[in-house]
Amino acid sequence: MLKKLLMIAAGAFICMNLCGCGSEKKLDMSLEDYFEKLYYDVEYEYEDDTLNEEDEVEMLDGVLTLKPIENRRKLKIYRMTSGVKEVPEQCMSDCVNMKYLEIADTVTTLGKKCFYNCSSLEYVFIPNSVETMDICVFEKCKNLEAVRMSEKLSKIEDYTFKGCEKLKIVKLPENITHIGMSAFENCTSLKIINIPDG
Repeated sequence: MLKKLLMIAAGAFICMNLCGCGSEKKLDMSLEDYFEKLYYDVEYEYEDDTLNEEDEVEMLDGVLTLKPIENRRKLKIYRMTSGVKEVPEQCMSDCVNMKYLEIADTVTTLGKKCFYNCSSLEYVFIPNSVETMDICVFEKCKNLEAVRMSEKLSKIEDYTFKGCEKLKIVKLPENITHIGMSAFENCTSLKIINIPDG
């Protein structure tokens, strides 16, 4: 049974160009097909240019967690090691060269500002393993164009995509119940976002 969208906080959508709330009319395909095609296009584009740098991980309270390490700031492509459960607060913030990010399908938690100001990042596919995202996770990712959310997310927290000025398309999870304050503030290119029935 789908949950109903219960709350959209003040200023959640302070953006000027939104024309596709709950609609897929601007696309030649469904949002799901769009993201599936985009995922394979991105994988193909970057497959020969990947830096297979080994993640540095640590156990914190029994949870395999990504460590913040300085050398990630130089990466253009980052594929997270499988097994990581948590991306902690500000772990990868200011990775200004990173264009492509693959979040491991074992991650359940994205911490506060963990990808803050990753200003070259273009596409994000949040795997269905992710159950919680803290505030400001993708704030100031100014080149981010498209986001597909985990279907297990029920909340988009405050300021999650604030200042993502090139963000055009967002696929929200079907069970979303809460969209936080200024979650999409200054997403001035936002054209299409699906608002699940409820």
